[in-house]
Amino acid sequence: MKARPTTRLPASVAGAAVLLAVKASLGLWAGYALVSASRAHHRSFLGETVTVPHRGLGWTLVALAAVSLAVAVALLRAAPWARIGVLGLEAVGAALALTRVASHTSSSVLSLALSVVIVTLVVVPSSAQALGPVLPRPRPVPRATGV
Repeated sequence: MKARPTTRLPASVAGAAVLLAVKASLGLWAGYALVSASRAHHRSFLGETVTVPHRGLGWTLVALAAVSLAVAVALLRAAPWARIGVLGLEAVGAALALTRVASHTSSSVLSLALSVVIVTLVVVPSSAQALGPVLPRPRPVPRATGV
């Protein structure tokens, strides 16, 4: 789908794209730590030491980080689907963070805080104007004429 041409991107959209890229880089770092850790080679992420590999979660984080980077680029290009992509991605990210908040508090709280800021930035009026409506307006249904 072709991106909508704009003359100037609002700061809220650019800020959301930058924060999404930061969150993606943190996701890549966490994914690397989870995939490559072993009992002999410990890895660390935000001050927490990973001593046992969690490859399934690690690869999931790497995949979500890749999708995050794609959505960040879509935000910068003002693609019509970018806001829906952000909302869906941040919903998945928040759900993942909430499942791990008891055992990994610092990274979970950071993820939730970034999610709140990113979602707020894409729903403010300036972003809504630049990115267009979340859902397209329904077409009016023609009324049947009586015979």
